[in-house]
Amino acid sequence: MTYRVLRLNLPIALVISAVIIAAIAAIHIGLGRPLICKCGLVKFFWIGPKSAPEESQHFLDLYSTSHLLHGLIFYFVVWLLTRGRLSFGAGLVIAVLLEGTWELFENSEMLLRRYGVAGVEYHGDSLINSIGDIVSMMAGYILAALVPVWVSIAVLIGTEVWMLWYIRDNLTLNIMNLIHPIEWINEWQAQKR
Repeated sequence: MTYRVLRLNLPIALVISAVIIAAIAAIHIGLGRPLICKCGLVKFFWIGPKSAPEESQHFLDLYSTSHLLHGLIFYFVVWLLTRGRLSFGAGLVIAVLLEGTWELFENSEMLLRRYGVAGVEYHGDSLINSIGDIVSMMAGYILAALVPVWVSIAVLIGTEVWMLWYIRDNLTLNIMNLIHPIEWINEWQAQKR
């Protein structure tokens, strides 16, 4: 059986990705998400205490590392599902669509309520942060394409361990808390380091 392969070169994929990001931004604006931090500043990278008012309000923050991991994971999933028959550019566009959809879902009232039930103080991303999250995912996707698999795995594990140590949170705990909050984990996360 012969499969047709979707070939999309990188420059065209980046243009399509930019259009997708612009569409996601327009939807965010239509839903009333703030454009930037209420503080009136736009910082390239913000580091501060977990659950602080400026968290998820600037272009990048500590949680941008989780979005970088999304890129590593999306690369692996796209490659696995297509067995490498999809061009890098086409896979990148699919990953941007997935991440953009996640950004809309992550900032929906339903999921914000779910975070609250899980004991997480999260009020959603600013538009600039959502764009930064998508760019972080793209960086992870590109990284996964350029490095050996073992490097991607090391980055994933290393980032998860570092985030767990540094802010008592990471992608794994986020997923667990969304699926089924575990009280002792929430209590441990709430403790000050």
